[in-house]
Amino acid sequence: MVSETEVIEAISKLGTTTTEIRNFLVIRGIKGYRNNPEACPLAVYLRRTFPGESLINVGSNSTIVVNGIELPLDSLLTCFISNIDQGIYPELCFPSDEDDEDEPYNANSL
Repeated sequence: MVSETEVIEAISKLGTTTTEIRNFLVIRGIKGYRNNPEACPLAVYLRRTFPGESLINVGSNSTIVVNGIELPLDSLLTCFISNIDQGIYPELCFPSDEDDEDEPYNANSL
């Protein structure tokens, strides 16, 4: 099981600006879905970082949750998630159902 320290370390690797976070995820080929706490790009990153963890949720209630470890989102991550949800980083997102995508997402397959 992942520790709180490991989650904090994984988040700290993302960067210190929204541009750094975007670049970090793009370089690693991370993509997810807008407006989806279980499958947004940050959740996908954490899922890849901690492949044995089944419950990963980013953004709901302004928190990051990894199998019972709940951490508050700081203002940087809150801004980044808002940018994702607004479509500012299309290179980080798969088309959503509302974009006429035929296949529903499966968070565990990301």
